[in-house]
Amino acid sequence: MKVIALIICVLANHNCAPEIDRRAEEEALLRLNDEAKLAHFERNADRLTSQFADTIYSVSRGEVRVTALSQSKARYKSYFEKIRQLAWQDRSAPVITISNDATLATMIVKKFIVIGDADSIDASPDTSYFAWTAVFKKFNGQWKMISNTSTNAE
Repeated sequence: MKVIALIICVLANHNCAPEIDRRAEEEALLRLNDEAKLAHFERNADRLTSQFADTIYSVSRGEVRVTALSQSKARYKSYFEKIRQLAWQDRSAPVITISNDATLATMIVKKFIVIGDADSIDASPDTSYFAWTAVFKKFNGQWKMISNTSTNAE
C-alpha cells in the first residue's frame, strides 16, 4: 500500500510532505526574540536559556566557544547579577529564514542596548549597537538555539 501511495505521489508530481505553516514558524521564532528581551529585563537566566539546545556554539571576537546548557545557565545567572538592562531595541525587523522542512532556521537582528551596573545607579551605563545571528533547530517540535554569532558596531 505504501508503494502505491509513493507511485501516485510521483506520478501526480505532488509533494506528499506535510504542509509547513511558515507564518506560524516565523511567529514562534519572533516570540523567542521577545522572550530573550524579557529575560534580560527580568534578569532571569532560566527563562533565557530555556530556548537553548543542550550544547550551544557561540562565535564572538574571533573565538568559537562550545558551552553546555548548565554552563550557559550559570554564566547568565552571574551576568544578570552584575547588570541592569535599561534599554533593548531591535534596530530593524529580525530577518528570519526557515528551511524547507522547518527543522532549521536563522534569525538576524540588529540591536541597540543600554546596560547599567546592578549595584550602582550612579555609574554611567554602557551603550552598544550590535548585530546578532542565531541558528535554531527544532527538537521535539520546539525551536532551540544551537549557535549564535555576535558583533559590536565600531
